Amino acid sequence: MGSQKVLSIIVPTYNAEAFLDKCLSSFLVKDRECLGKLQVIVVNDGSPDQSARIAQEYVARYPDVYQLLSKENGGHGSGINAGVEAAEGKYFKVIDADDWADTGELEKLIAVLEKSTADAVVTNYKTYHVQTKVCEEKKLADSVAGKTLSLDEMMRQWSDVEWGMTFHGIAYRTDFYRTQNYKVLEGVFYEDQEYATVPMCAAKKIQFEPLYVYMYRIGDAAQSVAIGNQIRRLPQLEKVILRVLEKEERLADDGAKKYWTKKTSMIITSYYMVALLDNKEKAQGRRWVRRLNEQIAEKSPYMSACVKKKCRIFMIMSYFHISSDVYKYVLSIKKRFLG
Repeated sequence: MGSQKVLSIIVPTYNAEAFLDKCLSSFLVKDRECLGKLQVIVVNDGSPDQSARIAQEYVARYPDVYQLLSKENGGHGSGINAGVEAAEGKYFKVIDADDWADTGELEKLIAVLEKSTADAVVTNYKTYHVQTKVCEEKKLADSVAGKTLSLDEMMRQWSDVEWGMTFHGIAYRTDFYRTQNYKVLEGVFYEDQEYATVPMCAAKKIQFEPLYVYMYRIGDAAQSVAIGNQIRRLPQLEKVILRVLEKEERLADDGAKKYWTKKTSMIITSYYMVALLDNKEKAQGRRWVRRLNEQIAEKSPYMSACVKKKCRIFMIMSYFHISSDVYKYVLSIKKRFLG
């Protein structure tokens, strides 16, 4: 490839023929010099549909930008792992094949990354609901815009950065990520939670930029975040939780411990919510949660103590058949009036 690559975009792809053209075309920034600083790696995860053909058309038209890797099916995490190995950019970002980028914001991000030395650069993102056509901003607070913080500094103002500390908001510096020699779980869903948690625990400098780069498509019943799929795949989320718990003994400092605690407790809470509130089989959900809690207590007594009170609350709500919608509504009211 001709010019120095600043950003590698990894696109894990499985049966995405209906979405892939929109995704790949969104990376075609107008500035030719800027485009030359971009590498797009489409990781075809054994798709039986026309995903590989669509990707190959972009490779043929823009051979210095697009690259197609075809592999046997191994799940979303295996696509990330394969893409990281092939990344030539100073930074890399993962964008799913059924999502896309804001092209103008992407161009601005490349300019930011070219000058940055941070271990991770975090941005805003937007959700787009395919049923309602509503676009919603997930925004960093203005107070952190343009700032570079340590994990400890960041955790002191968590509510200002929370929306960005997700799969959709994070770009990692490639050599920082590779130095950890870390691979996310393969063959499961929800390893994006692990991706946004474990590698970040080693970050010394996190830069926050007020750009809306990632466009996250929601509202499709076939997506992994659809409630029915979340219930059915709770055993996979359980694997992710147990994997993240393994990180505790290797946390380097207090800031890393605070970040790991916050993110891991949030992942566990999401498990509780799905198992106890969204799952109509209440007794079954309570059995699942008790089993998970036993494993958490064995792996991390510290984390077990952190989530104990919240679990008790969710258990009570389960017995009274309180839905997750009611819980979220109460939380929104609390946040509005109490901050």
